[in-house]
Amino acid sequence: MKINGKVLLAITAGGMACISVPAWAQDSEKDRQQVMPSNFRLSTGVTFSSGEYGELEDTKVVAIPMSLTYKKDGLKIRVSVPYVWIDGPGSLLSTPEGRDFSGGGSGSGEDSSNSGSGSSGSNSGSGSSGSNSGSGSSGSSGGSEVEVEDPVLGDVVDDSGVGLPDNRRNGFGDVNVSMSYSFALGGSTYFEPGVKVKLPTASRSKRLGTGEVDVTASAALIQDIGNASLYVSGRRKFAGKPEGSTIRSTWGASGGISGRMGTGVYIGADYDWQQSAFDGRRASSEVTGWANFRISRTLSLTTYLGTGLNDNSADLFGGATITARF
Repeated sequence: MKINGKVLLAITAGGMACISVPAWAQDSEKDRQQVMPSNFRLSTGVTFSSGEYGELEDTKVVAIPMSLTYKKDGLKIRVSVPYVWIDGPGSLLSTPEGRDFSGGGSGSGEDSSNSGSGSSGSNSGSGSSGSNSGSGSSGSSGGSEVEVEDPVLGDVVDDSGVGLPDNRRNGFGDVNVSMSYSFALGGSTYFEPGVKVKLPTASRSKRLGTGEVDVTASAALIQDIGNASLYVSGRRKFAGKPEGSTIRSTWGASGGISGRMGTGVYIGADYDWQQSAFDGRRASSEVTGWANFRISRTLSLTTYLGTGLNDNSADLFGGATITARF
């Protein structure tokens, strides 16, 4: 993607958030009163990302993430796993988790968006996203954490041990289990610590994962302003290191704005920064714009689109998620 396209996408994402500010100050309390004391959410959809990540050849990732979330008051527990298709030389260090949303502010106990979060992972501030970020909700920003091939992760082979042509492979990704809790600090301000554990269920030989357990600790600070929310979050991923690998533990940070734009419609924009898992490589830097549409009292649809701001980020990523609450 050319730089002009990236700049245009970043401006568009920011513009979406700014244009709708006057509408955010309406009906916030009504939404909060409709929150169920506890519920489950089942989500699925599709995500994609494409980028060179410092290489000459693009790595394309398409995934169908599936997740189950339990929400009660400020507590949120989420389990997710994707089925992934990859074409290119890149290796997945964390797999796509998609993005879910239900509307309302953080203090209401309502699931607000990830992980970013996930995003991508999958936890970020109120109505927000961020790749593997903070707490509360959402999915991933770029849909997955992709790095250029680390030779220790192994050659690309199929289940019989035969090499695959053109770096094309597919399979189930890693299972991610996350938990967060929202604490009210007063004045519509909330603090959300969280933890995520990546279970190594993805194939290491196909470079769909590292084959090791990762643990990510995170924290987010959210400020509700009428029906809008601002958040900042930080995280530390303690990466499991395969024998002989140069993979390291990393830092990440996210920030964003979200709010209501009419009945049953929420929009937001996020920024995410993620340190590279390999020393000497540039950190990824990405922006995302997203929108959520309430289809019914129990169904919602979330769409998002984003771009990277440097050569070690995805050129383009996006996706859609449908969430059922029961």
